[in-house]
Amino acid sequence: PKRWDVFICHVSEDIEYIQQLKEALVREKIDVFFAKDELSWGCELHRVINDGLRYSKYGLVVLSKQFVEKCSKWTSTELSSLHSKSRLSSQDCILPVWKKDITEVEVGNFDMTLVGIKALKEEDMSVDQMAMELKKKLRKTGTCWGCKIVRVSLEHALRL
Repeated sequence: PKRWDVFICHVSEDIEYIQQLKEALVREKIDVFFAKDELSWGCELHRVINDGLRYSKYGLVVLSKQFVEKCSKWTSTELSSLHSKSRLSSQDCILPVWKKDITEVEVGNFDMTLVGIKALKEEDMSVDQMAMELKKKLRKTGTCWGCKIVRVSLEHALRL
């Protein structure tokens, strides 16, 4: 099965920011599961999302006022699945990103466990800096799928 470095959990209201974040991640050669890119005509949405959650190393959860207020069936299911994945794998796979419009109290009222997970905050860093942080984390754990492809390609080129 195809594997991704990160699954982006978000609400559609934040799409402009999400698109910028996704582009920054891709520039860093990070393989991103982005539902809109993975869906094609006739695909079953539930299966595609489930595969993305199952085969992504991390779940990047972009928390905003819209995320906690909307709390749609999809975002709720995605977040719940990421919590389950963390428990089953004994690994921290939830990577929260707090947008400027959300406070610690609002996050805690939505999901107390998310307050206890170190988050990157939009007010403290750009999407490019966040992408570099994720790349460092992936390299440290040795699980960057995109990084491996680049490394293998470089090793192959050096042998020629």
